[in-house]
Amino acid sequence: MYEIKQKKVEVNGIGFDSFERTINDACSFTVEVGTNGYKGGNAKKGSRTLLSIKGLKGASVAAVPLGKEDNCAGGFIFALSGDAELYGLLNSLKFAVKVLEDQIGEVQD
Repeated sequence: MYEIKQKKVEVNGIGFDSFERTINDACSFTVEVGTNGYKGGNAKKGSRTLLSIKGLKGASVAAVPLGKEDNCAGGFIFALSGDAELYGLLNSLKFAVKVLEDQIGEVQD
């Protein structure tokens, strides 16, 4: 089993709980994710969600921010090199999906 840390975070003035864990293999990743769930609105009145994936010891990771010059409102490219990095990313994303589904009360089989 692995340790999961619960934190209090804020996105655009709205607070909610996030959950963090570290995936350890030949390299390590820390993933933090949380949401306050669906609120029935747009960016002003709707939900808030946070996702952070950090490459730690030995991880070959590059993140490139995207913006208006890339013809989008915002985003990023996350590029990895190595099998352990792929494993870490997959497990980070699986954890993120599970936390978000739990927080909004949806369970997908």
